[in-house]
Amino acid sequence: MLKAVVDTNLLVSSFISPFSYPREIERRWRRGEFVLVTSHEIVEEVNRVLR
Repeated sequence: MLKAVVDTNLLVSSFISPFSYPREIERRWRRGEFVLVTSHEIVEEVNRVLR
């Protein structure tokens, strides 16, 4: 199975822009085309940015 690490910019962009490349990456992840690999630091940064 393919694994991918995405950064905060890509994750936040996928929430904001429904027809963007980052959103397409999110859709493919949700369909199970790859496994999303993340870290506690990335999750915390996303939380800070979205507040």
